[in-house]
Amino acid sequence: MDIADPNEKTNGQLAKIKKQIRELANFTGNTFDEMQNDVKNAAGLCVNGTCRSFADCSVDEVGLAIQAAKKIGEFVGCYVD
Repeated sequence: MDIADPNEKTNGQLAKIKKQIRELANFTGNTFDEMQNDVKNAAGLCVNGTCRSFADCSVDEVGLAIQAAKKIGEFVGCYVD
């Protein structure tokens, strides 16, 4: 029996953050990459202008990015869930 690693992000988390970023980009007129960098910056996933890939993030870090996307959405008037 395999035990799931609690540090492994789920495919659902990755799909959710990508969907949120896409919705925010469409709403604001930014590109997907621009919005992704904004979300990663807000979540603390960038250091000295270099942002980490979501694939290299822990489950908690991806969770922080999901929360950051929600806050950005609230700020710009676009509800993302």
